[in-house]
Amino acid sequence: MSFIVIGTQNVLYPQPPAYSGEVPERASPFGYDKGEDGMMHENWVRRKAVHLNNFSQALPDILCLQEVTWRVFEDFQHTLCLIGYALQYQCHPTSGHGVAIAWKNSRFGLLHAHTGSFAYGSQTRAHLVVRLMELTTKKTVQVACCHLFDPRDLTDKKSHIQAVATTLSQFKADLSAVAGDFNQDQYGDLAQGEDESAPRPRKKCSLISYLKGRRFKCAPFVKTTERGKERHIDHIFVQGRTPEYVEVPTDPSASDHLYFSVKVQL
Repeated sequence: MSFIVIGTQNVLYPQPPAYSGEVPERASPFGYDKGEDGMMHENWVRRKAVHLNNFSQALPDILCLQEVTWRVFEDFQHTLCLIGYALQYQCHPTSGHGVAIAWKNSRFGLLHAHTGSFAYGSQTRAHLVVRLMELTTKKTVQVACCHLFDPRDLTDKKSHIQAVATTLSQFKADLSAVAGDFNQDQYGDLAQGEDESAPRPRKKCSLISYLKGRRFKCAPFVKTTERGKERHIDHIFVQGRTPEYVEVPTDPSASDHLYFSVKVQL
């Protein structure tokens, strides 16, 4: 029996400099550390090292990343390649960050990589799909990495995940998965809905009902994935299989989102 491990994390891209020594408005406080001078300083150099140590400890077969700028991609690429990964990156058309997927070279060969996009107002976000062949079993695995917009109209959010699923469905595979930052808990932040499995009073849907209708299942992972806001908005959905949450000890100070991974039978 063969299993693969898929991990995901929103890495929190480097924040703007704290020119006044204070966290800028609308910036994440997790992107800053207090220096010996008592002032706040942007901390990507420290967080980059923590991320790379976390990934080196976790060593998932496939790793999906969000909020990846070109600088972040270059910072990660060298070390990840040294420990046996290949990577693909796609920037969002209207912002300076995007999504990336890394996979173990020793286990997978790349068959195809393609992208899709979704527009919300004046902004457009890309999602990335890689189609891989598992070298031992010769089975095909395709994974989509996405970072959904955060509109409060869940009709728009459902349209976004529909766009991701449509891109994923362009090719058939033995295993299909969607991972990333959905900006929504799996039951649907503010929606009223029909998902009978949702715990009351959160009997709602939108995102999960659409994916469930296409036989995607999520690991029963109930911890928060977004530090400071106590929300579980990062997910890994697998089609036709129930993934199992994998406990991985990592340093949470790398981002405002936690790394987590699932194991799924191939």
